[in-house]
Amino acid sequence: DLVLSGLGEIFSLGDIFFYEVFDVLNILIDKQKNENSKSSHIAQVLLRALDKFSTFNSNEEYSFDESKDTKEEIKAIFELLQAQNKKFWVEQKNLISNELTKENISKQRIVSTLETIQALKLKETKKHLIDFINTTNSEQLLVMACGVASSIQETSNINFTQLEQKLTDSTLKAILNSYSL
Repeated sequence: DLVLSGLGEIFSLGDIFFYEVFDVLNILIDKQKNENSKSSHIAQVLLRALDKFSTFNSNEEYSFDESKDTKEEIKAIFELLQAQNKKFWVEQKNLISNELTKENISKQRIVSTLETIQALKLKETKKHLIDFINTTNSEQLLVMACGVASSIQETSNINFTQLEQKLTDSTLKAILNSYSL
């Protein structure tokens, strides 16, 4: 997930060969197809990959200076992801919500999940997203999650007055209140 989030920004796209992105994604896809090993974390990673490689494939700005091999690999990765049927992607979109319900999950995984939900506008996550907003003790994650809920037009079930009382930071309060408008 960290490699995918850094591609095109921190890492060059040519690093897809070093990190063997095609092979890793292929392994993760196979794992998700196995009834006994479905994972919300893998779903989040695959959905991030779908978002990233859709962008790389459709926007020459990212690959302009890249080698022919890199451009072909980007296309191959995109085609691998696109080759998965609609049912597979619906299942991944439903699974990602479970990342928000896990105990003792790292802050980075929550942030990654929220970023992916926002990037792909995953309305399928709204119930778990609202539950997460109502139960998290992290002020930063609370405000970020409210921003994600706002981006998918799911703020009607959020009690902003009650949430504001959980916040001590005035900047975070201002950001939170901007989502209630």
